[in-house]
Amino acid sequence: MPVNLTQGNTAEFTVEFLSSVGGTVTPSSANINVSYTSSLNVASTDVVPLSIANSIFSGTWGSSGTLLGLVNCVVSTGSNASVFTTQLRIIL
Repeated sequence: MPVNLTQGNTAEFTVEFLSSVGGTVTPSSANINVSYTSSLNVASTDVVPLSIANSIFSGTWGSSGTLLGLVNCVVSTGSNASVFTTQLRIIL
């Protein structure tokens, strides 16, 4: 289910990586690829590098310059392995 984000606001991402048995895993790095249609009607992807503090990765993405609609967010680790996908819905 997409999370609503008012156009022009900033999304804050917080990610914790867990193993299959529930233990914390800390990759060497992580990013979120945010794919959207720009206000110029062009398909775009922003790579949001995540910073780490106490095994929690975090980062922000600004939605100004996007058209209204769905934005796909893919979390990947330093190996570029996709580990999680979610969506934002840009609204007025």
